Amino acid sequence: GDQLVGGHGNAVLSDDGTGIARLSGDAGDDTLTLTNYDSSIDVIDGGAGTDTLVVDRTGSTSWQFNMGTSAAQSGGVIYYNWTTANTVANFSGIENISVSGSNILYVYANNANNVITGGSTGSDQIDYRNAIGGVSVNLQTGEVTGGSGNDTLVGIEHVGA
Repeated sequence: GDQLVGGHGNAVLSDDGTGIARLSGDAGDDTLTLTNYDSSIDVIDGGAGTDTLVVDRTGSTSWQFNMGTSAAQSGGVIYYNWTTANTVANFSGIENISVSGSNILYVYANNANNVITGGSTGSDQIDYRNAIGGVSVNLQTGEVTGGSGNDTLVGIEHVGA
């Protein structure tokens, strides 16, 4: 499998989805991109800095990002087509999530300040069920405040619960 390490600068790392991959952004504001998936479960660590995880896959797939899978909400899991049996990667140290093209995004947000960017289908959702307090979501402005940090939403059309 691939093992890519970003070092101390602002790294751009990309995995083609073939075999087990380990992407490590290390220090800096890194962009870590998945372009495909297979039956292997990748490990993604953004490291220090403000890091972005991007799914840039051709086609239209429903991607679920659970940013709060631990009590400390410091890591998460990515899966597709609504079942954790289709897990693609485990991740930590990621502050921002993005999908491209006609991919569909559903994010279970954590309690940090995040930027969440949906695809072009008009079906992208954010879910704040793990928030530590009340949340105010304005989909027109993309501003989220309250018990889940101050998030910025781009191309998110729905709030799930």
